[in-house]
Amino acid sequence: MKIEDSSFKYDDPTEFNIEQKELPYQTILTAIDQTYNNAEEWDTYQERVKSYITPKEIDDYMIQLNYNGFLDIKLLRVSSIEFTNTEDIEKTYEYLRITSDSKPSSQTVYIVEGDKNSIILIPLKEDVNSLFVFTQHLHMAPDFIQKKWADNRKPKGLKDIRFLKPEELMKRKS
Repeated sequence: MKIEDSSFKYDDPTEFNIEQKELPYQTILTAIDQTYNNAEEWDTYQERVKSYITPKEIDDYMIQLNYNGFLDIKLLRVSSIEFTNTEDIEKTYEYLRITSDSKPSSQTVYIVEGDKNSIILIPLKEDVNSLFVFTQHLHMAPDFIQKKWADNRKPKGLKDIRFLKPEELMKRKS
């Protein structure tokens, strides 16, 4: 392969290379590691990076972090909360001081918990080729994020079980 210029374009017809593909993932790992292991109570980590990955690819990657061992965090648990109402999405953008005319219909906030800390990670696709990554300690996150996280963690009991009526059951194939 031949390097054409400093933007890492190769003779690959997609005009991508490994560095461009891995940069957003490396940024997410760095953000988590720096905030989890090194941040003081009021610290945040923010970075914009050129990225073509989709929110679905980010979600898949965050789920894999539970299993792939990339993070040196004991008792690691990565979960997510999703905001679908425009008021909470607007609050998220306002909290991050990001102005955008077009906001997504849903926004995912990831919670990374371990033996020492719990942090939030908010990846925002600002446009097709730009990703904004924000992390901070969970206890310093806005109330609406902490409340949604707490609601999702409530233990389920018998009252949460929904029983089906016979007519709601799928009919057996004969």
